[in-house]
Amino acid sequence: MALAEPCVLFLRRGFEAQRQGLLWLRRLVLLMVPGVLALWWGGGPVLGLKTWGIQSPRLLRLVKGPLPLIAIALMLSFVWFAFWKEGRKVDREIEKLSTEQAAS
Repeated sequence: MALAEPCVLFLRRGFEAQRQGLLWLRRLVLLMVPGVLALWWGGGPVLGLKTWGIQSPRLLRLVKGPLPLIAIALMLSFVWFAFWKEGRKVDREIEKLSTEQAAS
């Protein structure tokens, strides 16, 4: 913070940096989707279990199905929406700072 800089500008700059970080994380989560699809399509979970020496037909059938893909998709969407919600909070704080600066 510069000596002559108003506190509102300092806070706004900090919130802008936080918002940019959240947007970056949301994009990163979206970039994970093709990798997860490729891993599931290529049979990665089944290969991993076989590498560990697990030969249970019931477990291999469960992991081969769409259940792991659905679980990972739900987790990624939960994380994406959590970052989105936090970004909206930061946007509201930036808006509050803008209205307070305009009022003064």
